[in-house]
Amino acid sequence: MGRMIHSHTVSGFLAPPAWPGVIRIVTPKDGETVDGAVDGVLDVRVDLAGAREADGFHLFVDGEFRQAVAAEETTLSGLDPGPHRIKVWAASATDRLLVPSHEIRVDVR
Repeated sequence: MGRMIHSHTVSGFLAPPAWPGVIRIVTPKDGETVDGAVDGVLDVRVDLAGAREADGFHLFVDGEFRQAVAAEETTLSGLDPGPHRIKVWAASATDRLLVPSHEIRVDVR
């Protein structure tokens, strides 16, 4: 695991410094049961309102980095049925992670 900064690490990435912006997962909703019958596909949309420095986000599933996204939405595939934690971190144009982040839990059926 990566070195610790401000007592935070993210799957081997160094934790980013504090930043006054906001990132929020819009869909799916926290605690939602989602249908992943077609190859475990899930659409993820975030709100980067107030995130002036953000150019996109990094997406983590169950603590593991999955993808960097230069937009406010993406399609996540390969989710097995069952409970999952989805976390997003705002990212700058240079791929620097920005705090705060947002995490939800979903159940894929």
